[in-house]
Order: sequence, then C-alpha cells, then structure tokens
Amino acid sequence: MSIYLSLPSIALGSEERPVVESAAAGRLMTSGEDLERAGFSVHHVASATQSAYDLAIEAVSQLHFHPETVDLLIHAVSIPENARHAMEPTNRIDVKTYMDYAGSHLQTALGLRKAALLGLTEQACTGALGMIRIAHGLLQAEEHLESALCIAADRFPDGTTYEQGYNVISDGAAACLVHKAEDAFRIRAFHHITNGALVKADDDETVGTYFSQTVRCIEELCAREGCTPASIDWIIPQNTNSSAWIILARLLGISQDRILQPTTASTGHAISADCLINLRHAHEQGCFKAGDTVLLTMAGYGANWQALLLEVVREAS
Repeated sequence: MSIYLSLPSIALGSEERPVVESAAAGRLMTSGEDLERAGFSVHHVASATQSAYDLAIEAVSQLHFHPETVDLLIHAVSIPENARHAMEPTNRIDVKTYMDYAGSHLQTALGLRKAALLGLTEQACTGALGMIRIAHGLLQAEEHLESALCIAADRFPDGTTYEQGYNVISDGAAACLVHKAEDAFRIRAFHHITNGALVKADDDETVGTYFSQTVRCIEELCAREGCTPASIDWIIPQNTNSSAWIILARLLGISQDRILQPTTASTGHAISADCLINLRHAHEQGCFKAGDTVLLTMAGYGANWQALLLEVVREAS
C-alpha cells in the first residue's frame, strides 16, 4: 500500500536577526563572522509572547484539509517543555499542571474531533522524520486509518543560547499530511539509529560522531532498499555548517551539487523543522521531476540519526 506525504507548511519565529547582531548580543557562542563563513546569515527568534504552540497553529493554517478527514494527530517536539501548552506551571504541587499537553489543545483548536493524539518528545531534531515514520507505520498497519496530521514545533526557552553543535538555531514549526490519498511525495523507506550513550555528549563529542553515524544511517537504509547513496537523485539534510556536507558528500561518494540546503543562510537550523523547510523550498524552486528519489536526513541529541526516502509524485506547477 502506498502512503504519501504532502508538501510541508512552515512557520518561523517572528523576529529575524542577523547572526552578527545576535553574536554581538551574546545570543551565540561562536563569532558572527565565523558563522557567516559557515553559511549562516540570519535566524528567526520567537517573540516573548510567541510559543511553540503558536508556531504550530501558524504552520497548520497553511495546509488545506478538512478536519473530519484526520484520523491521527502526531505532535513532535525536541524540547520537552514545548510539549506543554503552558510555558510555566501555575501550581508546582499538582502534577496535572505538567500534563497540560499542547497536542490536546491543538486537537481542540483545529477541530480534529476524531483524531487520536500521539506525542513524540525524545528524538530531538530528528522528531520531524520520526513523526512521519510513525504516521506511515500506523496507516499501513490499521486499514481503517486514512490520514495523519503531523506537526513539529519548538522554540528555545527565553535566555538560552541560539547555537547548538556550531549551528545557528531558529525557532520554527513544520506541518504536513501523511495519508493514503496521492500527494506530492510517495514514502519509500525509513531508517533510525539511536546511541543512548551520547545523551550527555558535548558539542565536540556530538560533531565527532555526526559524520560516521550519518553515513551509517544512509548506507544501511540504501542496503535495505537495494540502492546506493550514488543512485539517489537528491539528499536534503538539516541546515548545518556548510563544511559538513562537503565532507559527507565525499564519504558517501556523491556529488556535492546533489545536496540541497536552500535555506541555510535565511533560516539556519530550525530544530527539527528545517529538513522539511528545505524540502518545501527545493520543490517550489523546481528542483524535482516526477520519479526523482529524495533522501531526507537529520541528526539530533539523544543521540539519534534518521533518514526518510521519498519519491517525487508531483512536480512544482
């Protein structure tokens, strides 16, 4: 049975800030000049009144669907605090305060009366791919299910540094539909690696494992699908330091011009959303033709690596 992915919709923090300005203000750990050389230009920061929930609502508002057609709502967050609707608990004695789930509020606000909620909070930046994987598996397994709405949304808590693993962070959200009706992309395959021993790894330790585990994740997916990295038409990763994929392209034996990161300068690393942001931008720019294979890959703390293989069904009009 074929399962399809819609073109994602996106939302970013309302305040656009040059990385040089953010570095000078102490919001980044690396100098603005070094981050610009790494390919970053601006990033997006949520306003004081803009929550991850608000970003999720904004992203979903751009999708076209009827609420009654949605059987599943899958809500992924990288930062556990963002899984709650309230930013701060009002009663720290009563644990129900901590169970004011954002996903439940989203289900109500979006009118998804028959949708069952699944929350995903422990896959870090790979959560956006994880939610699509879960939706795909459930639609395959349960014949009566037709459609899932998937939302990944995060904002950094106030006062935190907008840099992780030498990458500039943006607050952001992405939403998409996974369903049995034909859509922009057909879902082909997934792969997921977790190395829990790295859960407390620092930035240097994270970078040290990023390359080998990313290659392993992609090569294992390809081996299972009977293809090679070189046979995939396009690879779309998260927005990392521009040097990273120069190295990874060599390790994978693929041409650098098949790596698509069209929003690194304008968006930075939007936690778990930027892989889907890049997919949307590449599609809108006419990069794909019908039948192309597209591999999305993400790495995240925990530590997790995930990859999603798609086939293009609909080209940009």
